[in-house]
Amino acid sequence: MEPVFYREEWWNVLSRSYNYRYFRLGNNLIAFHVKSLFFGNRLISIPFSDYGATWTRGLCGEELGKLREASLKAGADCIELRVPGWNRNAIDILNKDGFRATALYKTFLLNINRDPRDLWVRFSKKVRNAIRKSERKGVRVVKVDSEYLLDRYYDIHVGGFREIGSPPHSRSFFKNMWSHMATKGLADIRLAKVDGEYIGGIILFVGDNWVSFWQNISLRSFRLLNAGYLLLWSVLQDYAGRYRVFDFGRTREGSGVYLFKRRWGGREKSIIHFTSCRGKTVCPPDPYQVKYIFLSKIWRKMPYSLVKKFGPHILSGIAL
Repeated sequence: MEPVFYREEWWNVLSRSYNYRYFRLGNNLIAFHVKSLFFGNRLISIPFSDYGATWTRGLCGEELGKLREASLKAGADCIELRVPGWNRNAIDILNKDGFRATALYKTFLLNINRDPRDLWVRFSKKVRNAIRKSERKGVRVVKVDSEYLLDRYYDIHVGGFREIGSPPHSRSFFKNMWSHMATKGLADIRLAKVDGEYIGGIILFVGDNWVSFWQNISLRSFRLLNAGYLLLWSVLQDYAGRYRVFDFGRTREGSGVYLFKRRWGGREKSIIHFTSCRGKTVCPPDPYQVKYIFLSKIWRKMPYSLVKKFGPHILSGIAL
């Protein structure tokens, strides 16, 4: 079992969308060079991904040596690695090698190798009621199977990210995701629709027996219709019995998103971000830092056209 983040198709989406250079450093180790005037010069494994560095095995000294060599070659000030909390071998090696744990995230892993009806009874009462309400209100789920619908998803993505104070991805990012992943069955993109209007969307990445919940966005003016709950239920029904693990993805413990994901009955697991910096301490961008909370409030007031134009350039440097 392995998530899609370790596949070359995903790496191509990242490199072609944001002109990242990446280094192959071992059997399962890859790092991207992310350079930003505002967020520093970093080597990251892997941008916009729940996991990086290594999946289930440890890291050897030779691989870490290659990683540091690549960092020097790129002129990076900092190396960032995203490691599953259950990979104790990799964590022990990184601690011994001087890496520092700088961020702790949580995910929830749900066994979906069962009948959807068995999943339903494991959901909290709030989840089941929210799904029923969305259905009663006439919300319907539509699979994105054309570039026209992909553009509708992009519109929701930009608008929804502006509402939460976050810069959006570029249109080319979703175009590349469509051509390199969705057409190969590695990405599943869906929209929620009511009364002819698209109000939300979801993106799943489909790996080796591992389905990753990558993005779910709903427009705030329609939040009472619970589109996010219905979208998630639609994909769980489709993948139940066909895949083993549904991964709800990174989130900070105690946040609203964390509480939303916890209600679906998965087992809580940790994801640890490790950093190693040369000469100075560099803290990776963190939306919970005071300065980013302040900038987020300003971003919500930005004109839509400027959000679309400048947002992707900012986001490519954050690379969270």
